[in-house]
Amino acid sequence: MTKAIAQTYTYAQQYRALATLFLAGATMLAVIMYAVNVYGAISHSVSLSAVEKQIAAVQASVGELDARYLDLGSAITPDSLHAYGLAQGEVTAYIPRTASAASVSTLAAGYEF
Repeated sequence: MTKAIAQTYTYAQQYRALATLFLAGATMLAVIMYAVNVYGAISHSVSLSAVEKQIAAVQASVGELDARYLDLGSAITPDSLHAYGLAQGEVTAYIPRTASAASVSTLAAGYEF
């Protein structure tokens, strides 16, 4: 019985070192995976805030351009066109609409102005 206990103790000592080494390796692997995930989350947050700043800058530029477009569009009058040598266009030919095309309401329902 003493011999069996001694052999079991010897095997336990050998495997205890391997088990400790395995647990230390698994812990290090978990720590490395955690560090990589934390770094990924931080870099994603930083890049997201940079993109949000760029979006705000583009929206401000679009707003300024839209205001400028509306100002320029409202300044166009027939008199200002005439100052540049332009004239208001006139329609010289119309495409007549037949009575049969006017009665077909399912073809152009909601698309006629």
